[in-house]
Amino acid sequence: MRGECWIIDGNYNRTIPERLQRADTVFWFDFSGFRCFRGVVGRFLRDHGRIREDMGGDCAEKLNPEKLRFFLNTLFGAKKTHDRIAGYLSDAPEGIVLHVFHRRREAEGFLADLGRAKTEGGWTEP
Repeated sequence: MRGECWIIDGNYNRTIPERLQRADTVFWFDFSGFRCFRGVVGRFLRDHGRIREDMGGDCAEKLNPEKLRFFLNTLFGAKKTHDRIAGYLSDAPEGIVLHVFHRRREAEGFLADLGRAKTEGGWTEP
């Protein structure tokens, strides 16, 4: 975050307030607990026994107590997480551009619109 431009992926709750102080744009994937649960279980089933590119080290996807806690927290902790993030965003400094997506299709549409703008010459580099 010390650089001129940066991107952080994830909802690391402890650092959200600090990140919001320096951010100009936020993309919030505000998916339901069930939608998130379905996604993480689907990813787990697809990648079980393999090392995912987005995971550090040689950690193969496996079922263990930590993974079970993650599944349960994804399903049953979604409301609490939603409320916490909504609170952080309501306290964010003025001027932050906020994009909220409730479905993957909304995010895909946003990206398609950006692609069209770039293709049609309506794109300006930051």
